[in-house]
Amino acid sequence: MRRLTFHTALILAGLLFGQPGVASQGSAAGGAALAEGSATVMLERLAAALEAQLVWSQALALIALLVLLVVVALLVVLVFRQPPAAKPGSATEAAAPAALPAEAPERWETVLEATGHDLWTLYPGSGEVRFSPEWWRGLGYGADELPTSLAAWRALIHPEDQPQVRRAFETVLGKSGDFLQVDYRLRTKAGEQRWVHTAARLIRDDQGRPQRMIGINADITTQRQMEQRLARLIQASKEGEAHFQQFFQSALAVMLLIDPRDGRIVDANPAACSFYGYPYDELIARTITDINQSTQEETTAELARSLASGREQTVQRHRLKDGSLRSVEVYASPMHRDDRLLIYAIIHDVTERVEAERKLREAAAVFETTNEAIMITDGEGVIRRVNQAFTRMTGYSAAEAVGQTPRLLKSDRHDEQFFATMWERLRGQGRWEGEVWNRRKNGEVFPVWQIISAVPDAAGGTAGYVALAIDITQKKHDEDEIAFRANYDPLTSLPNRNLLAERLGQALKQARREGSRVAVMFIDLDFFKQVNDTLGHAVGDRLLQLVAERMRLCVRETDTIARLGGDEFVVVLTDIGESAPAGNVADKIIAQMNEPFDIEGNEIHIGASIGITLFPDDGRDIDALFRNADLAMYRAKALGRNNAQFFEPALTTAAVDRRSLENDLRGALSRRELRLQFLPLVDLTSNRITGAEALLRWQHPQRGQLEPAKFVPLAEETGQIREIGTWAFEEACLQLAAWEAAGHHLMLAINVSVRQLPEALSVKRILAVLAKYGLSPGQIVLEITERTLLAEMPAIQQWFAAAGEAGLNLAIDDFGTGYSSLAYLKRFPVRHVKIDKSFVKGMESDPGQRALVEAILAMAHSLGLSVVAEGVEALGQVSLLRERECELAQGFLYSQPLPAEEFAALLEKPQL
Repeated sequence: MRRLTFHTALILAGLLFGQPGVASQGSAAGGAALAEGSATVMLERLAAALEAQLVWSQALALIALLVLLVVVALLVVLVFRQPPAAKPGSATEAAAPAALPAEAPERWETVLEATGHDLWTLYPGSGEVRFSPEWWRGLGYGADELPTSLAAWRALIHPEDQPQVRRAFETVLGKSGDFLQVDYRLRTKAGEQRWVHTAARLIRDDQGRPQRMIGINADITTQRQMEQRLARLIQASKEGEAHFQQFFQSALAVMLLIDPRDGRIVDANPAACSFYGYPYDELIARTITDINQSTQEETTAELARSLASGREQTVQRHRLKDGSLRSVEVYASPMHRDDRLLIYAIIHDVTERVEAERKLREAAAVFETTNEAIMITDGEGVIRRVNQAFTRMTGYSAAEAVGQTPRLLKSDRHDEQFFATMWERLRGQGRWEGEVWNRRKNGEVFPVWQIISAVPDAAGGTAGYVALAIDITQKKHDEDEIAFRANYDPLTSLPNRNLLAERLGQALKQARREGSRVAVMFIDLDFFKQVNDTLGHAVGDRLLQLVAERMRLCVRETDTIARLGGDEFVVVLTDIGESAPAGNVADKIIAQMNEPFDIEGNEIHIGASIGITLFPDDGRDIDALFRNADLAMYRAKALGRNNAQFFEPALTTAAVDRRSLENDLRGALSRRELRLQFLPLVDLTSNRITGAEALLRWQHPQRGQLEPAKFVPLAEETGQIREIGTWAFEEACLQLAAWEAAGHHLMLAINVSVRQLPEALSVKRILAVLAKYGLSPGQIVLEITERTLLAEMPAIQQWFAAAGEAGLNLAIDDFGTGYSSLAYLKRFPVRHVKIDKSFVKGMESDPGQRALVEAILAMAHSLGLSVVAEGVEALGQVSLLRERECELAQGFLYSQPLPAEEFAALLEKPQL
């Protein structure tokens, strides 16, 4: 061991443990009690402890600084919100974070200056080394003389130290660890030798291959000189124990003597009393467990290790008298005093260092695990460092990116003006942020939010740039999706009500300026609800999509088709001079809707009712145009559907009346305003009543009695027909059962709306009601229209089949007015046909009408169907019908529809 003079030892102790102490009155007495025979041994161990503390403290400090430098790039960006950019022409396009911390630490240069150490980076693949220029200036070299290779660095190392330096580097690079520490001598430009302590961390890629090594060089020449002086001091101290006692009392380092048997503090120097805050007498009255916050077992184990190993170094938490906790580094060795074995402890306060190390470890973890891509370039825009998030985002490994410029990511989505603006902001403010489109290694172009900050150097120039980026692909997709949903119908991709109002508003402004017209067309699909009810909503949705595609074929690209919801569409035609173009477009749409739709094997027939209004003729604002187009559309429905109607002022009054009637109808059933009347069905051979047709009437409190034509279509449109129809069927069965009980055996005909099928008036429900009133299925005739029979809907066709299997009689109402077809009559369980009264009325005077009646009778009889003639009002009609073997008739010749009580009286007559 090297020896120092006693005076030099005192100076070194102060430098190493720099906590000025104030000696208590009792400390000198404690020191004097040291036995003469053990002074030399104790001082030798003190020297060893001091030497170990020198090396260990230095190593830990340098490691902490190493971690700090690894994280500096992250702190520069994440905390002071100053992202980097490449040089002009390097087109930095990296990636950016969504949010940055609010507070900023000191800049990178300030941190390096405060540590007194200097950074270097080694790239093992190329052997390139980059040093902080300040350190080399300390060795006497200029900026243009800085080494840039490992070989140039090695040439400056003392020949005796080169083997151990080489072994240290080879050990780390050979996957034996990630950290390196080595002491060696460097030659200055003047030829002097300087001792250097190098601490470094090796960073590897995902496959464990060395990527780069980041390290710190610290000048430890002074420490080495102190060690030599300390060695001489220890040698001199053997000349007398009094020298040791003087050293113990005057040392600035905290020192304790501890009895390992019970942990009692035997002696303490003034620095210890000052540090812990206890007077000497109080401090030596305590045990080490009163101070050490470790458990009793842990403290005992630490003392035992000190005795066994001869030297123990630990970091502990000690409590001071005021209750505060401090992190301390303890160097403990055994020693003899008065024939007693004691533990000699040297204690150093490392609270700030431990806390800094903790924060730096956390920050390093953040740097390596953050999702934000980080790219660091030098002042020339050359990439020097990237993190793992950068590799994940771009596909480029660190080895592929380092040494390149940010042009590596250029996507060609931005012009030169974009980058000129970026650089103008960077030069003026030192910071730029915005959206950038980058290109991944696989060629995919993607958007990032990027923040670039310039990192200034000590001379006021730019040392480099730091860029942060976050992939905002999903964010932009979400924004586009939100914008789409706000303005477009998700099912058909047509504009929705919001976008329609915006476009129509712009169209009206343009029309006012140019004196042109704008047409607004309201389109409501006919019989769409039956598709939903019978085939399901999935088929209904597909039908709407096909309808939208066909409508697009009918308009110009400058026109707008929008879906308001359900089966309602709006077409806006701009820049038209008169009404004719609107009529032409309406005809095209109707023609397209009349073509059958084939969906999942179902041939679906629908239509379109269209209302048309013109700006400025029918309204000068959006609300008026929409309202009047809606009125025109309802008129189209009232006129038989599947047609287009232009708005007329008279429709306003009719619309108000219709709305009023619709509101009244909603409560008609609960107010018992609906009732049934019965029309006799007469056998033309016997002239006797053999049945009746139940007819619905509405006794309106203001309008009086209303016939079905006034309100049933409205009930069908609003869906109230289901509830009303169910009530009417059960009421009719109740009345038929009453007549049956009175001895009158009749058939009862009941009208059925397609809107009631197949659920509201299911075969199962019909049979349940018949069973309830003791009626047989053969006593009921369900009258349906030809259009219902023609409905190409599996559910309705299944209902027909089930009705026939149950024995229910089906009759075709108003036969001859629709799409009469023998194929349909043979296909379904039809038992009767009813000749429409328009044919019967003219059969006496019009040979053509008579021929039609004859044809219907002949066709029905050939199929085995019975025939009912409607609207019989004259005896001549009866004669003609009898001659042609028509079985049944009904009309005002026999009776008008009657309430149930009056109809019962009519049944008592033997013959009409």
